[in-house]
Amino acid sequence: MSETKTTDLYLAAALLCKGAKIGKITKSSKKNSNQVEFTLVLVDGNIENLVMDYLNDQLLVEASSFRTKIVDLKERMFNASDSGS
Repeated sequence: MSETKTTDLYLAAALLCKGAKIGKITKSSKKNSNQVEFTLVLVDGNIENLVMDYLNDQLLVEASSFRTKIVDLKERMFNASDSGS
């Protein structure tokens, strides 16, 4: 099992498309900040390899799945912001 943390919405969405699961979504403690940090966990495989593929424009995901993951993450971000978690 491997884990990574990121504030990059699109990286998080891409990793979810590749089988990662959300471990936690943390809202920034900075005043007037809407930034959140995603903790993502991959049970089978090395999540850092996927991150490197993403950063090197080598990670391929299905466009419709990627869009769906972005929408889902945005909804969870706003819910985390509203609840103060």
